[in-house]
Amino acid sequence: MAAPKGQTLIRVLQASLKEHLVTVSYGSDVLARELAFGAATSYAAVSPGARTVEATASGEHAAMPVRMVADTIHTMVLLDYPSGLKVDNLTDSVGSKIMPKGGPDTGFGGTAPHPPASPAPWLATITFGVLLALAGTIGLRRSRRLTPA
Repeated sequence: MAAPKGQTLIRVLQASLKEHLVTVSYGSDVLARELAFGAATSYAAVSPGARTVEATASGEHAAMPVRMVADTIHTMVLLDYPSGLKVDNLTDSVGSKIMPKGGPDTGFGGTAPHPPASPAPWLATITFGVLLALAGTIGLRRSRRLTPA
């Protein structure tokens, strides 16, 4: 997920148990109206800059100055504090200044093809099996010759 070029994405998560419905604004932009406990808004694109985030509920008001930078993604969390309602600004993502080149070097995964293994253990096992079978065959022939009829 990426913010639109030159914009900031903001969503609101209502985690206040004391206040059941909360309205949140970022400057003049209303991000959520009467947001219920446990609900989250979808991300909204806003202009970056220094603004005040205000949360209003019945009898409660909280304001927090924030400085949003372009190409970032934020979650505003509404919390209960002993002094009342509080807004906490969490940065979800910050855009990279340099475009990465190529894929990440992740090494061999569980389903990735592996380089060919050495055939030495298999050859040793097959050689041992052939020698064992040959010894068994020779042993059976000798025991038949020595057995009186």
